[in-house]
Amino acid sequence: VTDNGMAYRTYNGFGLGRLDQAVAGGGCAASFIPETWTTVSTITVGGTACTEFTLGNNGFTQANNRSFYISMNGVDVTGNVVGGPVNAGGCVVDCNGVPNGPAMPGTACDDGDPNTANDVFDANCQCFGTCNQEAIKLAITPDAQGDEITWAITRANGAAVASGGPYPGAAPGVAVHEQVCVSPGCYKFTLSDAGGNGINDGGYAVYDKQGDRLIDANGNFTTTSTFGTKFCLPASEVQVSAASCDNMAFTNNSTVAVDPVPGATSYQFWFFDPHGGLQKVVSKPSPLFGPPPGMNLPDGRWMNVRVKAKVSGTWSEYGPACVLVLSNPPGMQPWAATKMSPERVPAEPRLWPNPVVEGQLNVDITGLLDAHQQIAVEVQDIYGKRVLGQEYINAGERYTTTVDLPGDLANGLYLVYVKVNDRSTVHQLNVLR
Repeated sequence: VTDNGMAYRTYNGFGLGRLDQAVAGGGCAASFIPETWTTVSTITVGGTACTEFTLGNNGFTQANNRSFYISMNGVDVTGNVVGGPVNAGGCVVDCNGVPNGPAMPGTACDDGDPNTANDVFDANCQCFGTCNQEAIKLAITPDAQGDEITWAITRANGAAVASGGPYPGAAPGVAVHEQVCVSPGCYKFTLSDAGGNGINDGGYAVYDKQGDRLIDANGNFTTTSTFGTKFCLPASEVQVSAASCDNMAFTNNSTVAVDPVPGATSYQFWFFDPHGGLQKVVSKPSPLFGPPPGMNLPDGRWMNVRVKAKVSGTWSEYGPACVLVLSNPPGMQPWAATKMSPERVPAEPRLWPNPVVEGQLNVDITGLLDAHQQIAVEVQDIYGKRVLGQEYINAGERYTTTVDLPGDLANGLYLVYVKVNDRSTVHQLNVLR
């Protein structure tokens, strides 16, 4: 029956006694388990589109409806006739749990924070707005014990700002995102694991409003991860170059190059373990931090590096963070790490002239100890690109040579690596033509 756009169908009911009555007597010979639902009738509905079904009373059906026990699309409905709706078919559940609802990713929502505007659902159906001032964004990748993870943000003076966690329903290996709107200033971040075993195959990262990393940490800690030093907002745009950023095999021949800042007279490199315990700050007149021995980091340690620049006598804030993991292969130890007899200490190789104007570089190495030496001279630009390489064989305590630099070598700063057998040094070289 159709009435006012609604379709109605009548099904005749029957008592339980008829269901378990013997077939010979006209029954179904069904057996029923107490407190267990048993399907006795199925209504097939054609079509695959998301469709809303309702059981309820209205003017057409009220006089004829009776009490019932029914399951609609897996939703148990018992007792008197009730409303719905129950949805079936190709339904897409929106961010509010409503089938075919309007709250889809990219649509407006309310994150409940008066300090944000233009709130929308993200791809994970989390409601985020745009902070009116600054923001601290978190991406926490939990292990199977997300219910053990909590975090806290404080001001540099220790005053509480925000906290969060635990995450008992979080999927292992899938990042959980948080956002805290803050005013410009300096803050500290702490992440804790109640189990005392860190986050296996996980970690966390702290970002600013623009999405630039401020801290990037793996899960290799015990109870608490905090490096104990403030980070300040807004951060600067002093960038570690792409060729130096996120180097997971940083060796004694590696460098950290920075995209040059116009007018900068000095750069400050800040190396820190995000879990605490090790920090190193080094100032350089150029946008290049040479390799160890200036570094002296333990092998395998997960470090962050951030850089700031001085322009017109004023330091900027530190820029985005990059990850460095020191991995020294055998035979790449610096001069200072090699044990020598006190009577014969090798001299530092001398390179001249510096800057190079005529295109030729003189190399002089004295105090060589081995009977035979394999000597290599390699020149790289500040982005790590090899522009020249020469190898030599020598016997004796001294070696001198002249290296012809490529004729098309551009003006600027370069690195010269000098390796003698298992010892290596690096030198900065300016080219002016």
